[in-house]
Amino acid sequence: MRQKTLPQRIATWALIALIAMTLLRVWDRLRSPPEPVVQEVVQRPDLVKWELPGCYALRVDPWEWTSASDTTTPDVPAFLTLPTRIRLTADSTDQWRRSRVTYRAVPLTGDHDPRVGEYMRWVARADTLWLIWSDGRAGGGVALRSVGDSLLGRARAFDRVLELDGSSNAAAWRLDCLTLERRRERTTPRR
Repeated sequence: MRQKTLPQRIATWALIALIAMTLLRVWDRLRSPPEPVVQEVVQRPDLVKWELPGCYALRVDPWEWTSASDTTTPDVPAFLTLPTRIRLTADSTDQWRRSRVTYRAVPLTGDHDPRVGEYMRWVARADTLWLIWSDGRAGGGVALRSVGDSLLGRARAFDRVLELDGSSNAAAWRLDCLTLERRRERTTPRR
């Protein structure tokens, strides 16, 4: 039998050490209990603190459209038209009653497409109220922050097929849900 050279012996011992470490790790994992699965905790806004659910009037200034096809004002699909009054609900389920991280927003009045009600959702993040809707092809969002007794911010709408992208200033204010008249009150969270 031929004797191995020094590099061959070192390689053999390194391979044996690697196999031994792997077997020790497997043995250690088999004898120790499995680690608990840590699930990500989603922090939802405290709706009682924010007092956000309720009715709101929504106003959007004229849209500034950018279109890839031409420079004229495009024909805007009704799906991109915002309702003039909405109700923010505390219901976080979708039409199949699956729980979501966002809440339902119900359009009350306006010249919007009836399908908007199926897709419109809202969520509060930090100090911003986000109102979003999309059917995958077209949609938009409104980001509003509290300024006095109103909510002010920006709106964006898009249509991927028509290659439209628009933005505008937006404002909202609280309404009494029974009379749909303006209510003057704070829109910031209680401490």
